[in-house]
Amino acid sequence: MTNKIMDYLQDTFNCEFNHFTYNTFKNMIDYAVNNFNNSKNQLAYYLSDIINEVEFEEIKQVIEECENNEF
Repeated sequence: MTNKIMDYLQDTFNCEFNHFTYNTFKNMIDYAVNNFNNSKNQLAYYLSDIINEVEFEEIKQVIEECENNEF
């Protein structure tokens, strides 16, 4: 799921991550997936709170796509 979210961030915001920022975002997302993924919308709310540019509905859709494809 983390890789899919990272792809979404890169595609949506057309950004190039250097090694430091890539690892920082990846660690934040890994932490969120492991600690805030207990209810349907908890992960999306958390990510939209810590990454201001991310809209709740958009990240929720990405998460739902991941859940539908991975499980």
